[in-house]
Amino acid sequence: KMVLPNKKYLMENATRIIAVSENTKKDIIRIYPHIDSSKIDVVYHGCSIKVNKIEADLLPEKYILFVGTRAIYKNFIFLVDSIAELLKNDKDLFLICAGGGNFNSIEKEMITKLGLESQIIQKYFNENELGYFYNKAICFVFPSMYEGFGIPVLESMTCGCPVVLGRHSAFIEVAGEAGVFFDVDSSEDLKNKIQTLLINKTLRDEFSLKGLEQVKKLKESLDALLPM
Repeated sequence: KMVLPNKKYLMENATRIIAVSENTKKDIIRIYPHIDSSKIDVVYHGCSIKVNKIEADLLPEKYILFVGTRAIYKNFIFLVDSIAELLKNDKDLFLICAGGGNFNSIEKEMITKLGLESQIIQKYFNENELGYFYNKAICFVFPSMYEGFGIPVLESMTCGCPVVLGRHSAFIEVAGEAGVFFDVDSSEDLKNKIQTLLINKTLRDEFSLKGLEQVKKLKESLDALLPM
């Protein structure tokens, strides 16, 4: 059985290395300082997501969106704890968890303890439906503790959905001025940032447009690397 060489060996022997962000390039240089930084090229991810209309009753009228796996570093428990008060104060507001599988026993216990079983909902989706999940959300929240890029951030901006995320790792680079950044050590700050978007449609529209502009900038930087 063939065993693949490790990352260190591959990077040492590669002619060129593609990093998905400047942040990832810095990580490579920090962890492997002997790697020649001049052979590392930053190439941002592209995004082909589209907004296709789906069944109207599949989603509630008013919801905050969380997408994908709820593994520990994704900070899902932190998010629920941060917005519990917002949900309790508005029975028409929901937290939709798109994908990520059914809630596990710890998540179920916490949601039940908070009395939010009817407002925190996990939904499966087909690939062509995810754009609509983003597009119709009040905002998309990505409370992850660390990301090398964060494709859901790009997806959300592409679909015109305001993005709420921590001020760290590649997020500042990827979201730019389109990001509604919160202090990763403060659940109160996350709650306040989301609440501001909930009550201010003008601000939501502003960040939606900023997101579309940021997507254009990322695409332009990607196009500049492609041969004519």
